[in-house]
Amino acid sequence: SLPALLSADDIKALLEEYNATLPSQMPLGASVDETYASYEQLPEEFQRIENGTKHTATAMKACIKEYNATLPAPVKTSGSRDALLEQLAIINPDLVAQEAQKSSPLKVSGTKADLIQAVKSVNPAAVFADELLDAWRENTEGKVLVTRQQLSTALNIQKALLEHPTAGKLLTHPSRAVEVSYFG
Repeated sequence: SLPALLSADDIKALLEEYNATLPSQMPLGASVDETYASYEQLPEEFQRIENGTKHTATAMKACIKEYNATLPAPVKTSGSRDALLEQLAIINPDLVAQEAQKSSPLKVSGTKADLIQAVKSVNPAAVFADELLDAWRENTEGKVLVTRQQLSTALNIQKALLEHPTAGKLLTHPSRAVEVSYFG
């Protein structure tokens, strides 16, 4: 049994868990009062408006944007499994490397050629019925091709002869090698 690969949901959960640990961005605020409240929560080094000067919404928003730009960006948590793996590589490259080492399960659907290729990737010596039939059809030297009906008729004749009280004994007698070679 193959080691289980992380599902898209598992990867998404890891990404969301990481995003939850990130500091949230300060809201710019819809009004001057909301913007001022956000500005007051900024660390000292980002509160750049001099005391005694007017705190305009534009100036405060510039400080908030500058602070928000220093915060790590959250990773994306939507997309295909491969896209999520790319995001996971940003925060946990070791886990992604381990995931890459796991072999992926073989396809179980697709074109016949795709499935043959998938099986041959695991077992290069695998032989398929189509290949055997093609090889048999291409090499007909010394063979007489018969239909299923002809084979059935021949087998019925053989069975009838072997079950016949007199002919059966002659055909299976050890000293009758020629007859046995035809019907045995």
